[in-house]
Amino acid sequence: MAARGFAALSLAALLSAGPALAQQGGAVEFAGFGSYTIFDETLPFEDQFGGGGHLGLFLFSWLSLEGEVGFTATEEDGLQDVTHTPLRTRLVYYQPLFGGVRFLLGAGYVHNEYSGDLPGADGADNGITGLAGLRIRVAGPLALRLQGILDYMPSPANRERENWNYGGQAGLSFLFPLFGGRGPEVFVEREAVDSDRDGVADPFDACPDTPRGERVDSRGCPVPEDSDGDGVVDADDACPETPAGVAVDAQGCPLPEDSDGDGVVDADDACPETPTGVAVDAQGCPLPEDSDGDGVVDADDACPDTPAGVAVDGFGCPLPEDSDGDGVLDVDDACLNTPAGERVDARGCPLLFEEGATRLILEGVRFESNSADLTPEARRVLDQVAASLIANPAVRVEVAGYTDNSGFRPYNLILSQGRASAVRRYLISRGVAGGRLLAKGYGPDDPVASNATPEGRAQNRRVELHRLE
Repeated sequence: MAARGFAALSLAALLSAGPALAQQGGAVEFAGFGSYTIFDETLPFEDQFGGGGHLGLFLFSWLSLEGEVGFTATEEDGLQDVTHTPLRTRLVYYQPLFGGVRFLLGAGYVHNEYSGDLPGADGADNGITGLAGLRIRVAGPLALRLQGILDYMPSPANRERENWNYGGQAGLSFLFPLFGGRGPEVFVEREAVDSDRDGVADPFDACPDTPRGERVDSRGCPVPEDSDGDGVVDADDACPETPAGVAVDAQGCPLPEDSDGDGVVDADDACPETPTGVAVDAQGCPLPEDSDGDGVVDADDACPDTPAGVAVDGFGCPLPEDSDGDGVLDVDDACLNTPAGERVDARGCPLLFEEGATRLILEGVRFESNSADLTPEARRVLDQVAASLIANPAVRVEVAGYTDNSGFRPYNLILSQGRASAVRRYLISRGVAGGRLLAKGYGPDDPVASNATPEGRAQNRRVELHRLE
């Protein structure tokens, strides 16, 4: 209903303005475009490609009134299909740059409609839209439009803080005369005047009287001369006749030569013909070789093939190490970063369930309000959980997602299912067999803390493991 009202309003505005503008040589622009939308982080939608079109009426050759309809088919946390339909109306300012290129800057009103498969998923909100981009003439009235879009919703449909959606559009536009007025050639961009013909249009030329043929910078001013092409301008060059290709210092004079490229100049190099890539000492001579890079040269290394990064003794052999202090040496430890004090199994992985226990809250796996995205801290915790499950292949678990009691219960059930599914997908990505994992959302049921305080609600937004066998 809102979409039809928006279209009718935009069409009425164009038609009512048309007769008066036609006498001033008005023109209409029609454009089709492809788009890519990046949704606000509080919206559980996947960023996605879409498309749409717009109809514009030129009030002047430099100002148009546009109405636009877009369409994006996306997903909400992989649980349901959602359609996003943005409706925009705006004023767009056109600034000639050069040739057939104009810079676009616009602002106006946006109405967003969201519709999904599940009950309660539909919604709408209103806000402010902005545009910046380029219109590049292809041939006659045909042009390429490239633009970025930013939409701001102060009171979004998901009742969170303000929303910011943004994205890009690319498409083709076509100009045609309106009601017998002057044709689109009135609005085809003319090349900006460049009186000194240095390639910089006069409005942007800081030096508009540059002599013909003079090299200029982006401001249209002459580039300081560098007669020997060494990167140091003549005014600062102490050696202005350096041969081409010779490396120079900041004063433009040749650097001391290092013929073998070992970082020691020939004047100080006791071994001036060191092969390329060989590490050398301060005198330019090869260092004693340490093939395994453990800090013990091969001549003294009793274990010359020690893996990289392993701590060694004075003979170059690995030291027994237990870096996380869990009582399992690193060479046998499947979970090298177990937190201090954590009880572990024989492989050094945390024990998920105490003897006789069937329920485990995954401490550290928390979610922001209205979000199912895993935080970096949550991923680190889940890496340890995955290692423990892999180390105990007979254990099957249910991944249970919970929310606080804020908001609409059906939505919280969907959100908790999304959180449980996000954890399950991550554990599978770390090597846990999918058949060992079930995911179920319980919404606000079974809270572990009071929902009357922010701290309690944060504890209730959690994920648990329930042992199945």
